[in-house]
Amino acid sequence: MKIAFSTVACPDWTLERVMSFADDAEYQGVELRTFGWSCTDFACDPALTDSTKVRRLAIESGTHVMCLGTSLRFDAPVWPPVMGRAMPGHDRNLEDAKRFIALANDMECPHLRVFGFDSPKGEKRSRTVARVVERLQELLAVASKHRVTLALENGGAFSHAAQVAEVLDECDSPWLGAAYNITVGARDGDHVEEAIDLLGERLVTVKLKDMQGTQPVEIGHGEMPLERGVKHLARLDYPGWLVVEWMKHWRPELAEPEGVLRRALETVETWVLEAGCGSGACCNSGASTDAAAPAAAGA
Repeated sequence: MKIAFSTVACPDWTLERVMSFADDAEYQGVELRTFGWSCTDFACDPALTDSTKVRRLAIESGTHVMCLGTSLRFDAPVWPPVMGRAMPGHDRNLEDAKRFIALANDMECPHLRVFGFDSPKGEKRSRTVARVVERLQELLAVASKHRVTLALENGGAFSHAAQVAEVLDECDSPWLGAAYNITVGARDGDHVEEAIDLLGERLVTVKLKDMQGTQPVEIGHGEMPLERGVKHLARLDYPGWLVVEWMKHWRPELAEPEGVLRRALETVETWVLEAGCGSGACCNSGASTDAAAPAAAGA
């Protein structure tokens, strides 16, 4: 497996600093958080930078841009129900998603993180699922042409691994995988080992974020079953990505990211070694398996 960190930890860092830190700390990759082309919240937002520069910085530092992290969600009903489909801009998220797919392709980034999210009040869950699936299927036709795998992260009405798996089953595409946030699943009752087994080869990223109650804490210092999850993945020779998240952007009072991210990497690597990784596919193995490829192939 390979270890990355999300730039949610370092919204004030430039891309140069992100890549330099990843190289120095020996992270293998970064998940670049983006809020799109009109937002300047992140100094390292790749939407505000030429893609050629992003690729150059990644190559120079030996760091994989392993995922483009978006807030895209596909749950909003069309309004009015029939005529709304004919109105210009009726589904802005779909249009934005197509632009983000193109951006990921330009950066040679293999994954684009998206969400399903909530069921509107009073609506049957089956209708929400059908709408999310319909929109994802439209996007998957675009994603396959650009060789970018969509990574559906659990949250909202899709917080359980089984609910993510339901969407993956309905879409039935090698270009759609799962981005599983252990904390979100555990908070809603998932058993981490069972969740990992259920998603299986469709897992492309696993998010590591520790909490103590409602307070974010450093990896290994909270109550989330992260250690169990990482060790289970290691025993399965999971070939995908672990992504460390430190919520500095959302919680600016948190400690500065440098030390937190370094300690997180040490902790996760220790868990992997303690689990005993049988195939040599563990972190820092030097193997590069992140060329854009279908999720079913373990990209």
